[in-house]
Amino acid sequence: MRDELDQLRVELGRRNAPTESVKGFSKIAFDLPSNISTTFADSLTTILVRETTENWMEMYGQLKQYSQDNGHTSVPVHGSSLGMWVNNQRQIKGRNLLQERIRLLDEIGFTWDPYEQEWRDNFEKFKQYVKEHGNAKVPLDDPTLGVWIRT
Repeated sequence: MRDELDQLRVELGRRNAPTESVKGFSKIAFDLPSNISTTFADSLTTILVRETTENWMEMYGQLKQYSQDNGHTSVPVHGSSLGMWVNNQRQIKGRNLLQERIRLLDEIGFTWDPYEQEWRDNFEKFKQYVKEHGNAKVPLDDPTLGVWIRT
């Protein structure tokens, strides 16, 4: 049952409502009067999921959706609760982040070291520049690659 609730919490993060998966409840049944609206039933499910699971799974769902929408997990830290959460995961990895959570983050291509990822991305751009221009003389005033080369 825990796995099913955790999955609903992930979906809550991805879609801001677990209604897509509620129909798949296999271990929990609500016996509600027929005159109760589906909106109420969905709200009841959301409360159940939020009260019985950890917020971590919802934030993971948000990151999973962000990754799907943006093609990466490098969420800007400033001005974003998701960005602050991502940064926190990086900081606690070596101390007390559960192995299962590390595995889940790794599955979606989580960037543990954003500076290393940025270096790799720029190196790929540099290799493409050399391929296109036949030399490694990147203009130092180039706003991205030139700055990276100079640094």
